Amino acid sequence: MMPLETTKTAFTLKLDMLMRGTSFAIQPCDCTFTYRWDYEHNEGEAQLLGINGSLLAISLYPEGLKGMLAFFSDMQPTSYTIKGVPVVITKISLEIIPIKNIKRAAIVFNHDESVIQATDNFKL
Repeated sequence: MMPLETTKTAFTLKLDMLMRGTSFAIQPCDCTFTYRWDYEHNEGEAQLLGINGSLLAISLYPEGLKGMLAFFSDMQPTSYTIKGVPVVITKISLEIIPIKNIKRAAIVFNHDESVIQATDNFKL
């Protein structure tokens, strides 16, 4: 049973699986996320706070997938510098299945979306 109150939490996920591309855009890629979910109103938001300690604060919006809290970025490709490494982030996906305590994420890098890094439990 889902709690009825608002849930807010922060956590870090390691994106150490290369789903597309020949090399990682960022290695290691420790992503800190936060999310808030109001089960009573079935609404919420999430944010990629940072990668490897570099502050990003990228907003993620609910996707409305059944059985999970799914969030996706709504952004144009944007340049960032992560610990001295220049990257372009195109898309971010975060999925949370509270009842099973599953959290997974993926980030699409480069203007041509040539690199996708994800948690080892992420599915395209």
